[in-house]
Amino acid sequence: MSEMPFGFTWCYQETEDDDQQCLVLVIGEPEDVPPLDIEISNILSDKTIAIRPMGGVSQADGDNYHFKLAFLPGILADPSAIAVESADWSISFVSNADGVSIYLLWTGTETWLSDQDTMKVILTGVAAQSFDKITSADVTISWEFDQGGIEVMSPAKIPEGGDYDENITLELTMVQSSGKSNIPLYVGFVNCNKVLNTYDEASSLQLRLTNTNLPTSAAPDIIFHYDADINLCSQLVVTLEVGTAADVPWALGTRDQVNNITISIAGDQWQQNGDIETIEVEGVVQALQWTFIPQSADVVLAARKTMLINLDNIITSHPTGEANLYLSYQYVPGYKDGQFVCQIEKAPLVVDTKVRMGTRKELDGLLNVQDGITLDGGEIQNTGLLRFRSDLGKTGENYPVVFYNQDDNSRYMRLDSNFKLEIAGLPATPEIETEEMLKLRRIAVTGVKNSNTVAFRVGAFETEEGGRTQLDIALSGHPDDHNHYGTDADMTVMSLCADGNVTFTGRIKDQTGYVIPVGTVVPYAGTEAPDGWLLCNGNHFDKSDYPELYEVLGKENLPNLHKKFIIGADAELNYNLHKTGGKEKVTLTLAQIPGHNHNNGDYDRLLKFDETHTMLGSNHYDSDPGDGSEPNLSYSAKISSQGGGEPHENLPPYYALNYIIKF
Repeated sequence: MSEMPFGFTWCYQETEDDDQQCLVLVIGEPEDVPPLDIEISNILSDKTIAIRPMGGVSQADGDNYHFKLAFLPGILADPSAIAVESADWSISFVSNADGVSIYLLWTGTETWLSDQDTMKVILTGVAAQSFDKITSADVTISWEFDQGGIEVMSPAKIPEGGDYDENITLELTMVQSSGKSNIPLYVGFVNCNKVLNTYDEASSLQLRLTNTNLPTSAAPDIIFHYDADINLCSQLVVTLEVGTAADVPWALGTRDQVNNITISIAGDQWQQNGDIETIEVEGVVQALQWTFIPQSADVVLAARKTMLINLDNIITSHPTGEANLYLSYQYVPGYKDGQFVCQIEKAPLVVDTKVRMGTRKELDGLLNVQDGITLDGGEIQNTGLLRFRSDLGKTGENYPVVFYNQDDNSRYMRLDSNFKLEIAGLPATPEIETEEMLKLRRIAVTGVKNSNTVAFRVGAFETEEGGRTQLDIALSGHPDDHNHYGTDADMTVMSLCADGNVTFTGRIKDQTGYVIPVGTVVPYAGTEAPDGWLLCNGNHFDKSDYPELYEVLGKENLPNLHKKFIIGADAELNYNLHKTGGKEKVTLTLAQIPGHNHNNGDYDRLLKFDETHTMLGSNHYDSDPGDGSEPNLSYSAKISSQGGGEPHENLPPYYALNYIIKF
């Protein structure tokens, strides 16, 4: 794919009466038009272009040139009057049935053009013919590499042939050069310049053209010339920009919307010249254009008189803002071509005797809205009683008032025909059933002590999967901060969950006091203490974590009730509060043993021996009572020893449980 090596600017120099005019071809006599500056620039970003004189050639012709300007036949007023101001350029022309070619030959020193470097050629006498008035003309600028006068260097010479473009065509607008610069016309809209930017609403505008000359002025009338050859007629041209709202938000509308606009000049003196024309830039339609010429005779706009241009069926959905209407006048005798720019305001309101929004129907009230209303922020204020009334059309709908959110079609809140309010809340998600569905709140009063915001809200506030709906009562600030007030009830003080459980952030009181005071000790069948309780295991705790429990116990250790019974405190009986005592097992002393004897069947007596006698001889048995010094007994038995001296369990029948204490 070939590259374009050159860029060109085509501008007539500024004069006392006119600013610099670019990409135009001025109509008039060659001696009346300003000089034309043509700047030639290198647009190859990484290459240098060498412009060098051709050896032995000093006069431009069809075989020896650096640049050629080609026009269609009948465009230029006098090609022979075109001259070049610089001595470093030579110029010649050839005119034939195919058109006019102007040849430019560089005769100065070799010039190297790096990226964006430029060289200039200034031509005089470049004027268009005035007898064949058309709105635009093309000029084709070409160059040739094989003649050796132009080479692309990178930095060494690169062979030419197909790598680079060798021509470019510029479209030039034809403009009038003779006459006064300022035409005495006032151009503005009648009444209002607003159009509704609601898609289905058609608006109309009137553009007023007034001759501001006084009747006593010299040549007070403005004459729009008629000719049987429409190319010789004066022209009024209306141009409107088009495009999508995303790409061209400042346009009046899309191409289709603007193409459907009807434009006419009031009365029967004007006619539209041909169909609506398109103005394209790089293949994209940027604007539409309507051209009007006199119908059958000159149109005279007398001093202080007005003509009206009607614009009907204007429909647009483009954003609110200004769009431009361009009104050009061409070939008006005595005046140079010129243009007015008028702004059209795209807005959602049209103001006349009443306010109308998106509708042209007759209005019964001060404000009538059809097909919906959208507020972009702000607020609605009413100085008196504010009433809402629905279903005036008596449609029989079961839900005359329904609230939606964004583009979701789920009904979040609705009022049925029996005046029952239903609130659905947000849709369920896998993570959470819903969020806050309903909130009723009483706003705090700033500066009033204990004036917290109170909220009654229904929703699901559990973050884990499976969170269910609950009812919450909430306050602003922390409940311990009695001087705090605010408008956001961000501290939940009570929750009623769907399973019937009630959660409080504070403590529960009845008419006589706390239902379960801090320090309450109860037996508990579980191994771990439930929420709000601690095991009575003697562990240490930090009083900053449990200040109320510390206040009750007076120390930073929990009661140790492992293997203990509880007894009521009584200081008189030496059972002081928090005192411990008792033993698991005891060993009885003799004093603690009940009275008893140690009989052994028939033997229940004790005998006393006063002295000892020795048994002699073979008479081992002395059965004769009272014949000696020993007891007179026929039989005797030893008294047995009883008891082991072991301690015994000092407990009644029991069932073991943990004790827990409320904190």
